Amino acid sequence: MKHLKKIVSFFLLLSLCLSLCACGGFETQAIITARKMSKLQSFHTDVDMTMNLMLDVGGQEIATDVKVTGGVDTETNPLLIKADLIINILGVDQELSFYIRMEGNVLKAYPYNGGKLSEPIVLNNNSNSGNQLSVTDLIKLALRLSSYFEDKGTEYIDGTAAKRYDGQIPDEDIDEIMNYLNLHSGGSLHKSSGTLPVSFWIDNNDRIVRLQTDMAVVAQNLADGWLEALLNEYHLTGLNVDLNLRSMDSILTLSEFDSIDDISFPVQ
Repeated sequence: MKHLKKIVSFFLLLSLCLSLCACGGFETQAIITARKMSKLQSFHTDVDMTMNLMLDVGGQEIATDVKVTGGVDTETNPLLIKADLIINILGVDQELSFYIRMEGNVLKAYPYNGGKLSEPIVLNNNSNSGNQLSVTDLIKLALRLSSYFEDKGTEYIDGTAAKRYDGQIPDEDIDEIMNYLNLHSGGSLHKSSGTLPVSFWIDNNDRIVRLQTDMAVVAQNLADGWLEALLNEYHLTGLNVDLNLRSMDSILTLSEFDSIDDISFPVQ
């Protein structure tokens, strides 16, 4: 379960980084939205994530879905995230609560259960490279990303009109987005080259109110690591098992901009 928590924590944070860093459409809209999102002090996110997994055990294929839903509150300066989620595996719900915060240049997720913090899960190990994007760098990145997106017209998110933009982000730009919060954990996250499909909805206040993406191309490497760790943990390294992450659909709906009360990190 610890390895699944790390995957959920890591990609929830990457999704939030996409919301803060990337916006699509015309260059002017990209600049305005990047500036607006970079200045947010807090926001709430409703999470709806589905991982479609295919396990191959000695030639026998087993398909399963992992569903993650819940709410996340985020303060951006300094970074502090409080997540209360439900993970559904094979029809069984499990509650998952955790905090994510930056400690120096190290990003840590603390599982929270029964009013107590557990030992942190390190989401990045490279404590010597804590250079994050400045607002200027963020705007430059948004400008470059804007060329990958197309305006798909106006839709309604929770009753509010918002312009939709669809695009495909290449590997090298995914890396730069991850650098925004120093998310690299050593080595390449990508198992193979590919692009990340992303859709954004931007409201009339120039804020991203929804992000939708399939992170399978990014997540496969972590899924492989998760499987390897499980096999090692249960002394099953000789077992012929492959894990194929067919899809990792993530929908984040953002609200309560600059309206989150102070998030209190529990006393350890």
